[in-house]
Amino acid sequence: MAQYIELGLDTFGDIQAGCYTQVIRKVIDESVLADEVGVYCIGLGEHHRADFAISSVELYGRNVVPLTRDMLA
Repeated sequence: MAQYIELGLDTFGDIQAGCYTQVIRKVIDESVLADEVGVYCIGLGEHHRADFAISSVELYGRNVVPLTRDMLA
């Protein structure tokens, strides 16, 4: 029986440098790359504070899912 590990990523879209749109673009680009290399899942944290860019996971999903092969919203 084959055994394997499912690896995933998680992010809150932390704004450490740059601006909100740069962070969102980076998270989208990382998600597309993760899908291409077979990462099992991506977890997104939703926060409504100035230091986190992701305030709506649904809007993120609508923008990422069309760009990926295996990712579901």
